[in-house]
Formats: sequence, C-alpha cells, structure tokens
Amino acid sequence: MKAAIFIFCVLLEINNYFVAGATCTIEGLKKEENLLDSYYKIQIPIVDTHSGVIASFQTKNILRMKIENVNYLNATWENQVLTFFVTDAYKNYEKESKYSNEPEITVTLNCLCTQDTSENMIIRQTIVDINNHPPILNEKRYDYVFGMTVPEKLKLTEILPIKVNDIDVSNSEITFTIPENPYFKLDKEKVSSQNKQYTTTLIVAKNLTAPLSEEFTLTVTDNGHPVKNTTVPLTIAVMSPQELEKNQDNKETKDNTEEDNESIHPPVFAKHLYFADYNNNHQFTMEEPIVIAYGAQTNTKLKQLGYEEYFNIDFEDPNHKTIIVKNTKALPNQILENIDMITIEIEATNEGLSIAGQTSLLIRLPKLGQLDTNVISEENSQECDIYIKYGYFADTYTIPFILFLLAVFGIVFTNVYIIIMFINKSKTKR
Repeated sequence: MKAAIFIFCVLLEINNYFVAGATCTIEGLKKEENLLDSYYKIQIPIVDTHSGVIASFQTKNILRMKIENVNYLNATWENQVLTFFVTDAYKNYEKESKYSNEPEITVTLNCLCTQDTSENMIIRQTIVDINNHPPILNEKRYDYVFGMTVPEKLKLTEILPIKVNDIDVSNSEITFTIPENPYFKLDKEKVSSQNKQYTTTLIVAKNLTAPLSEEFTLTVTDNGHPVKNTTVPLTIAVMSPQELEKNQDNKETKDNTEEDNESIHPPVFAKHLYFADYNNNHQFTMEEPIVIAYGAQTNTKLKQLGYEEYFNIDFEDPNHKTIIVKNTKALPNQILENIDMITIEIEATNEGLSIAGQTSLLIRLPKLGQLDTNVISEENSQECDIYIKYGYFADTYTIPFILFLLAVFGIVFTNVYIIIMFINKSKTKR
C-alpha cells in the first residue's frame, strides 16, 4: 500500500513538472484570472503624458506570439524578451476616451506555448491622470443682449447655453462661479458628470429694463489635482431698438477687420406692432416702415401668416433691413362688412437658427359705405403700391371690444415670444 502511494506521488510531481513547463510565463507580471481570458497587470503605472518604452520582461515557454488589439499600448517580443511601449496615438488618449476613475490601456498577446498549448493574454497598463487640461467652454464669451424688458425667471441658457468639456479622463465635477449680482443667478454651482460634459442654468433674478449693460466674469473650475480653471466674460444688456441697431453697426464694422468673429443672430424688429390704413380706393398706407433693427443677414427669410391672397411682403433693400408690403388683391366685401381691422403676422429667420423674430401688422379697414367700388373691384383688382406716411391718421376708427382684446392678446404674446429670440449671440474670438 505504501509503495502504491509513493508511486502516485511521483507520477503527480512528474505531471506537475511537465504542465508547469508547458505554461506561457511572463516573469514579473501579476496574473489575474477573469473568465476564459488571462489578465496580466503591469505593476508600474504611467502618467497620461508618458511617451516611449514602459518596461521589459523575460518570458518562458513561449514558442510564438501574436500581438493584437493595438491602440495606445503596443509591444515587441524578441529572444524571449517582451517590451511594452505606448504608441503615438497615446497622446490623444484622454481626448478620445470616456471618463474613468481607474483609467487603463490594454493590448492582447496571443501566445503558443510549449507542449502544444496556447494562451490568450490581456495586458493591462494602469494610468495616473495628471490634471493637465483646463476646462473648455463652448464660447469665448457670453453676451445676452435684449431689445425689451427681460422677465424674471427667464432661463438665459435656453437661448445661449453654457457648456463645459473637461478632457482629463478622471475628473468628474465642475464648479461654475459668477460674482454675486442682482440680475441673474446660477441654479447649480457644482455639477457632476461622468461623460466629460457639464452644463448649468442661468436664471434672471428680476425684471430687467433698459438701459442696462453689465459685464461679469464667469469662472469654471475642475476637481483635479492641482485644480485648473478657465474664465470668460459674460455680459447682460437691455437696450432700446436704436441702441441695438447702433451696436450691430459697430459689430459689423469690427467683423470686417476680424473675419473669424462673424456670428448669426435672430432678427429683432424695431417694433412689435405696426399699423396701416386701408382706404376707400382699396389701397393702404403704412404709418411707418417695418424695420429689422438688429440681426438682419443677407440670408434672412420672411414668412407671412395671414391674408396671403391679398397682401405680399418682401425686403425693400439688399441689406434685408426694411420690409415692404404690397396689396395684390382688393379685399372682398365679406371681410369689410364684418370686421374693422385685420392682422398679418410677420416672421424673420436666419439660416441655421430655429428662433424667429416676430412682429405684427394691423391694417385698419374703412366702413363699407366709405368704399368707392368704381375705383377698383375684386374682379379687376391689380397690384397696388404701398404709400409710406409718417405720423398718425386723424381719422377715428371704431373697433369692437372683442377685436381690441384679441389685438392686446396678440401684442402680449408677441412680446413674450420675442424676448426669447432677441439674443445677440456674439462669438468674438480673441
């Protein structure tokens, strides 16, 4: 019995010797078993700015090696010596990689071992993240410029968002800071994220009226070591239409000398409501021209809402600042018999922007008995040119109470809508 046990132990030792001798070995690496793959961890961490060779290791019992899945980490194997090094692509590792609190890079070694065995080794190289990238804002400056009163609780960042990107792979928090002021506030100062993107909300603290122009410094700070921050100017302004137009002219002059500073803004009309009178000759006279005071571009497009069959709008000048209205067909009696005024909504949009500038044209109509039907009729109507007159008519028009309420509602709606659209999205590259 003792002899049998002795023989068994000898055979077991012999088997272990040959099995051990058949195993692919990398001396100095810690092996970690994970499912069907063998993970080896290089114990020497590298910083995210490392370049060139990392380390070399002696190998045993490896007949052939194929290096696969090379991206940031690569290797060479010669005379049983395995050398690891980072590739040229490693300099872009942080920019191209997702957030990780334990960053690492890998490479795969497909090895043929002695005794006709094989092993798939995944080599893991840990990284120490140095905080060498400051936070990056999506704008060089933030200018919130309005042409009318800005209401309390308006979210300015729904018009011009404040976004931050932090390239450092292990940072997960950004702190937004603006000096204390009575005009607006941040809903969150510390923002956490695990996708390297951060955003905050800027909320108006009270009703802002013209004249107002204040500049502040927006600071964004990361949570790396040592901390890094970035500062940009932030302006809040409420101007009259004339000031807006002057500001736009100054900007256009500056942009002519700095081509890279071009930016697109939503159009801002000089007024939210214009008036015209339809006379007894089936013609109408404007009290004043319809003007885009700010944000007009050569690609600005107009949209008319209402009475398209009878009126047509278009730009009068190549700069797309003045809009003309033409009466293309006489209004029928059924309109003139029932209402005292009609409303045409006008929208202006710039290419690449979904926000539209908006104004309204109210055309006051004569009483049916005042019409001279011999001058022009619906059947023989022709295009009638508009006549511009400055000032107000002395004529008195009776407006039904219900129409008056509708007109007031339209004006209020237009004002609220235009608040959001009248943002001067300046992108001044310094």
